[in-house]
Amino acid sequence: MKEKPTQERLKELFHYAPVTGLFTRRKPSRVKNENRKYGKVGAGRVSELGYVMLMVDGTNYISGSLAWLYMRGEWPTRIKYVNGNRLDNRIENIAVHDRSQEAIKGSKMTLERFKELLHYEPETGHFTWRINSPVATPGFRAGGGHGLGYRSIGLDYKKYLEHILAWFYMTGEWPQGEVDHANGDKADNRWCNLRIATRSQNGYNKGINPRNSTGVTGVNKHGSKYRARIDVDGKTVDLGCYKTLEEAAAVRREAEKRHVNLFRRSQNNEPMAMYAMSEINGPAASEANHKSTRVPIH
Repeated sequence: MKEKPTQERLKELFHYAPVTGLFTRRKPSRVKNENRKYGKVGAGRVSELGYVMLMVDGTNYISGSLAWLYMRGEWPTRIKYVNGNRLDNRIENIAVHDRSQEAIKGSKMTLERFKELLHYEPETGHFTWRINSPVATPGFRAGGGHGLGYRSIGLDYKKYLEHILAWFYMTGEWPQGEVDHANGDKADNRWCNLRIATRSQNGYNKGINPRNSTGVTGVNKHGSKYRARIDVDGKTVDLGCYKTLEEAAAVRREAEKRHVNLFRRSQNNEPMAMYAMSEINGPAASEANHKSTRVPIH
């Protein structure tokens, strides 16, 4: 593997102006197009990714890294542009992460770091950037579609679902269990629309499966009869077979009342009226709905 140039070799070939961030060659280059001027007096050319690239002894390097080598005498592990502009190679605009990319990937997101990067608005459910980077502009909405209707945001080389981040932002703790969207809209991450649920409870709020031929959640055709089922705590409970759809649907509704009134959706896929938590699980449940215990992030 070819060794990187030293500070001494770089200064032999180039002059760097830290105030302007421009490099100029001390000698004409033998490489085609390398004598083209960048800006007014600068050497190098702009890559497809928006970096200014300089060829040193037959190898292309990012100008920001060379600027750091020129001024500090050592190669940086990883640089970042403070103002987000990759063409701005002034030394004051170049910073070096004190951790490697691998270390950042392996670390857990802290609430302090999270709020350094993003602001969350509970009334709209939107996240906006606090930082300026090649992919972020302060005040602009962060994130995008993740698939299956959810939204996600990339932070420190990891993807996070927005509804999980909203819970973390508001409570300071990673949620235990699943975070359910009360109105069934997976992209609606308003704080009032989020609640902790078990896997079974979350499933009740998904509405009717498109493959369901009866039009009634939890009821399927079984020969000449109708079978009713319900999922409770991860297990499927068989409620029996009935001659008519109406009978099976009634049994299914009674089972829902015993287990999951809060999370049940109506047969036309509209959310049912939200019963008070105290009516279902006792007076402490309403307060507990927006509380969580700390669990490790995965």
